[in-house]
Amino acid sequence: MAEKSRFRVLLGNASMMISGRAVTGIFSLAYIALAARALGIEAFGVLTLINAYAQTIGDFAQFQSWQAVLHYGTRPFQEGRRADLHRVIRFSLVLDAGAAVAGLVVALLGAWFFAEGLGWFPAIVPLGMAYCTSILFMSSTTATGVLRLMDRFDVIALQSTISSIVRFVGSVGVYLAGGGLTAYLAVWYLSTLIAFLYMAWSAVSVFRRSEQAAGFILRDRLPLTHGMPGAWTFMWNINLNSTLGLVTNRVATLVVGGVFGPSEAALFRIARQVSDAATRPAKLLVPALYPEFARLWSERDMPQLRRLCLQLALTAGSVATVALAILALFGGRLITLVVGPEYLGATGIMLWLFAASVITVWGLPLEPLLISTGRSGTALKIRAAVTLVYLAILYPAMQAYGLIGVGVAAVAAALLLFAGQLAAVIKNSARA
Repeated sequence: MAEKSRFRVLLGNASMMISGRAVTGIFSLAYIALAARALGIEAFGVLTLINAYAQTIGDFAQFQSWQAVLHYGTRPFQEGRRADLHRVIRFSLVLDAGAAVAGLVVALLGAWFFAEGLGWFPAIVPLGMAYCTSILFMSSTTATGVLRLMDRFDVIALQSTISSIVRFVGSVGVYLAGGGLTAYLAVWYLSTLIAFLYMAWSAVSVFRRSEQAAGFILRDRLPLTHGMPGAWTFMWNINLNSTLGLVTNRVATLVVGGVFGPSEAALFRIARQVSDAATRPAKLLVPALYPEFARLWSERDMPQLRRLCLQLALTAGSVATVALAILALFGGRLITLVVGPEYLGATGIMLWLFAASVITVWGLPLEPLLISTGRSGTALKIRAAVTLVYLAILYPAMQAYGLIGVGVAAVAAALLLFAGQLAAVIKNSARA
């Protein structure tokens, strides 16, 4: 396939996800605005902390099993080796199920013993623990892997759209009915469940319609990772790398809530929502990279891999930089318009978080390139080092600069991550 065709295929797959996420972004801002206005800054902060806790534990526990589906399943899929492909999918399903159960247990224990440190009032602990059961429905990565393997990015794009629409419609109903915190949490929970069921049903339907599904069974006499050399090492590296990547996002919300309280957590949530929405289209290129990178790596076409990375970095980075300039000019007005002047204090931290995201966007092809070319261990080491630095400077930065300190730490971490990954890619290219 020609270089331009590769780039067009990748952008085509990404555009399906971006179009879905554009709708998602609109609905997300809408339901966040409704909840923020209806609950007020204190109660909205509590909603933020409960949801952030469950989401953080769910994400930490979640194996990125779709990576196994692509890494070990691409060649069997292309060559029609059904038994090998089925074994990869079974392995991925085991990872998903184990992660969901483990995540739930950890979340319940953590909420019971450390509620005060999480910024939870005693009265909301039972409610928070009940919400944590949504972790069982957060892991649908096997379904994601199967759909990506079959180039069904259109189906994947609908998942977040469905979740956001459910939250929006539910939030409108709760807003009109004058409901409180419990009602909004119920809507959030329902959206997670419906999105999970949609992904599971879609993946099963798409897989069954393919020739590759014939003879699929849930049990096999052969070992779970038979024909997948280094599968456990690969998955632990991927999972740890993904977990470390969550620190500057999910964990930051919990730290803000624990140190400053629910009100500041609410401001941080609003800031992150706006900054993420602005850079999300560029970041959505990342899921589309892995299938294409996996194909190019299986062909050992390193020159085209490098050219593709450069094209993506320049395209996405330029757009993100322009978006940062626009947000710097109109960010405060946007926050006032969406959630009201009560949350105007989120403007400063929003710009810092957005700047960190822009740096990440410039380097977005680097980590997928390392992982796709068998350097998942290197990617993990870089993430680990950057995470340690981030954790070391986060609290001092918060003490020195308040809420803005979280943004300062995020920018520093983004710069270090970009530099480390770029150096690793250059070194890897010199050896290739």
